[in-house]
Amino acid sequence: MESNVEYVEKYVILALGVKKEPMPSEIHMQKELFILSNVKKDIQEHFNFEKHYLGPFSHTLYDVVESPVFVKNAFRVENGKIILMPSGQMEYNNINREYLKESKFKQLLIMLKMIRDIYDRLTKHEFLFLIYETYPQYTEFSNISNYLLKNLNVRKRIIDSLFSKGIITEMRRKELLEENLR
Repeated sequence: MESNVEYVEKYVILALGVKKEPMPSEIHMQKELFILSNVKKDIQEHFNFEKHYLGPFSHTLYDVVESPVFVKNAFRVENGKIILMPSGQMEYNNINREYLKESKFKQLLIMLKMIRDIYDRLTKHEFLFLIYETYPQYTEFSNISNYLLKNLNVRKRIIDSLFSKGIITEMRRKELLEENLR
């Protein structure tokens, strides 16, 4: 039986391995795996996301990113980005070989790649804005949600940027802008 830490570490390696580029930030790692855990409910218990000052936060995930335990030097944080190192790439390849015939594993890799393709393109503020709009319960302890959601200039700039990046539709853009008026 895997420990939560080992389980979470493997998910970090998988998330990093599905793309050649580093993860843009630790905020991206936290929120992208949070999104995955909301789609793939069976992994939620391993991450234990809770309300935090920057939205959903997993202490286990934070600890793993800061200091991998099971695969030494699997990844590292450099200039704010999370980079998969050669030992992490080897572990990614091993996990792939072990599970690639399983359809659920293939679906997991597709989900991870899709999540990264969408959310890696966002700034931290854009990503947090989407998280707070989608999961308003995570604004409770946030020290930035009011700035992102209630400052009309910031809100409009983020909404327009999300639209121009193709993250939200014109209809959703209008809905979000109309929420300004309430």
